[in-house]
Amino acid sequence: MAQPGMAQPTGRGRAVVVAASPGIVIAVVALCVGILLGAPLEGVAVAVVVGAGLFSLVWFGAASFLVAQLGGSYVQDDDLPRAANLIEGLCATMGLAVPAMVLLDEPFRGALTLGRNERTATVVLTTGLLRALDPVELEGVLAHELSHVKSGDMVTATMAAAVLLPVSPAFRAAPVVVRRLAGSGRELRADRSACSVTRYPPGLRDALVKMSAGPAPAPPSALASTGTGRVLTWSWTVVPELLAPTDNLGLLDAPATRVAALDEA
Repeated sequence: MAQPGMAQPTGRGRAVVVAASPGIVIAVVALCVGILLGAPLEGVAVAVVVGAGLFSLVWFGAASFLVAQLGGSYVQDDDLPRAANLIEGLCATMGLAVPAMVLLDEPFRGALTLGRNERTATVVLTTGLLRALDPVELEGVLAHELSHVKSGDMVTATMAAAVLLPVSPAFRAAPVVVRRLAGSGRELRADRSACSVTRYPPGLRDALVKMSAGPAPAPPSALASTGTGRVLTWSWTVVPELLAPTDNLGLLDAPATRVAALDEA
């Protein structure tokens, strides 16, 4: 049951608009230049080509771009057998295709999901997370991340992060914009979905506590940068900064709120 004030899952249409926004801006500029130069038809042609090209670049390349910025490496099942076995079992239960896996060599205890649809989903895990959690706790986190795939809310978050990352050093509000586009309450919804799959709320609850208590990203990690780190702040299962949210936008997804909800589940 949805809680008062919780935004409903964002649709694919919003993700398409977000991905198209850079192309739209450049296309409008190209059209205006063409009109000013007395060549409106040429301006239209350039606008269409450039707009379509930029949209395709963002739509099909957003996840790979973000993985590269994170400094992660794609891994095979044999590299992470415990995580791979859990993911395969969860995907069979949830009716999902098995996603790709990316590993970050980071002490930060984090997980996030990127992609434009179920078939292109990528689950990113840190070494700190894998070392800290036992199998039951890890299953809860993976079920949480796969819930983002199932609901489709990862798509808008992925596109928004990819679009805003290049301008984030100068645009301080980038994380807030990503958050608003992705939707408040998405982590709390994913928790509930995960528990409906694992049937064991304490596993995810204990994982959130351990993740909250873990080390925050620190330089030279890309996660501590003013670009990648800030834009993806709201994409991780748990972010240490959310322990004391300062506004209603983050309140529903704060670890303390979610742990309390899991205690009552």
